[in-house]
Amino acid sequence: MSENEPIFKEYLNQERGFSHFIKQPKSWLIIFTVVVGIILLGVFIKTVIMDTMTPQEVSKSIEVIWQDTVWLEKESTPNEVKVVPSIRFKVKNVGPKTLEYVHFEGVFRIEETDKELGSGGALEFKDGLRPGEESGEISIKSNFGYSGSTKANIMKNKEWKQVRVTLYARTKGSGPAVIGDIYTVKKEIEGLTETPDAAGAAVEGEMTELQKRSFEKIGKTLQIFDQDSVWVERSRVLTSKKVTIVPSITFRVKNVGTESMEDVIFKGEFLFEDTGEKLSEGTGVGLKEALAPGEICKDITIQSDLGYQAASKAAFVQNPRDWRRVKVKIFAKQLDYEYVLLGIYPIRQEVEGIKVVYEHP
Repeated sequence: MSENEPIFKEYLNQERGFSHFIKQPKSWLIIFTVVVGIILLGVFIKTVIMDTMTPQEVSKSIEVIWQDTVWLEKESTPNEVKVVPSIRFKVKNVGPKTLEYVHFEGVFRIEETDKELGSGGALEFKDGLRPGEESGEISIKSNFGYSGSTKANIMKNKEWKQVRVTLYARTKGSGPAVIGDIYTVKKEIEGLTETPDAAGAAVEGEMTELQKRSFEKIGKTLQIFDQDSVWVERSRVLTSKKVTIVPSITFRVKNVGTESMEDVIFKGEFLFEDTGEKLSEGTGVGLKEALAPGEICKDITIQSDLGYQAASKAAFVQNPRDWRRVKVKIFAKQLDYEYVLLGIYPIRQEVEGIKVVYEHP
């Protein structure tokens, strides 16, 4: 053993360089682990540290450029309808960073006491909203509201308090930031946006006998259950190089009365929101088969006969300055009865099948 000792010591004292290190099997595992660690550290710095925005940055980056408020029907039964406050709005990215996965929240409070009534939220910009871009419509509604026997009765009820809403936004790692102003929710119920009279509950002294019978028979029996609206492309004329975009609404009705309803015809009257000027009319498929009490019919779609023209749907969306807002009045009638107004609804400013991203200077 003593004879081998000098050789053993000489081996231990040899200098080990990088070439020797790289030849060792475990060395590659160490290098791989270090490289992966550096990559993960870089990703962490970019996504968690560099891309994280403070609440102040979020507030300065999001500008509310348009908003509208209304009370929405949440649910209804033959004996009760529940409505909740809501807000629709658009924002613009006025900051230096792309906004991704932004969670918006609306907190609704009773104005005179500042007591919270309810809240709601929406997650937006999964594809990102770049600096200078504007969003589409964002909709938030409260989870709590008021209830009554009818929408008209809720409007007449003195206990219906004025409500206001504060908007908040937060993104990756940031806390909530207030955006925009504090907005007062208009005392209007979608489908009953003018007055209780406008939805068919007219002052009896001003109604003819036929109008009274029509309202009793149709207005108190049929209720718009849910609805959605959009602008759609009408069939293009082969010789035309332009497309025609018209407002359209799809809805269902519920029989909240005690008798079956059948042979009902529906009509939509499309009006400009700013002036009330009539744009056009449209008719939808009626109820041919009997709709029993408590039942809800299939989808009914009504399109306007007139709208706007543009070279393409995309070109139409990219030039929104002359795109005036439109609302629609939905009427229903039966043979031997007059048309009865069931509700008034805004048409969303979106074109079916088109999502256009455009930048502003």
